[in-house]
Amino acid sequence: MLFIHRSFFAQALLDFPTNPLRSPYAPSFLAAYRCASATIKTTVLNFQMLPDLFMRWWTIWSHLLSAAVIVGSIVTRAPSTTMAPAAWQELNLAVEIFSRGSKTSSRARHGLVRIIQNLLH
Repeated sequence: MLFIHRSFFAQALLDFPTNPLRSPYAPSFLAAYRCASATIKTTVLNFQMLPDLFMRWWTIWSHLLSAAVIVGSIVTRAPSTTMAPAAWQELNLAVEIFSRGSKTSSRARHGLVRIIQNLLH
């Protein structure tokens, strides 16, 4: 779902930066955000249960990165929206997981340094 809706999510942010929910693409905006939120929360829970497995599985880092970019885009592009505070918390969860993973995973390290930290600055 995240990958299906992400281009429309971006279009909603570009066309209606103060309130993407007024966009004709609002359903896709919400779908992408909800999927990103669920991906981050699920990854955090699973990482707590099986950290060694998650360090080695590169697809998890890829999906977590996509989810972090979605919530980070809300925080940076639409900070006045009602969902921005929750998106900020979710972005911080993703950054925390990337920080922990960067000690042993080159994908996590790459995602943290090159992409996520750019969102935060």
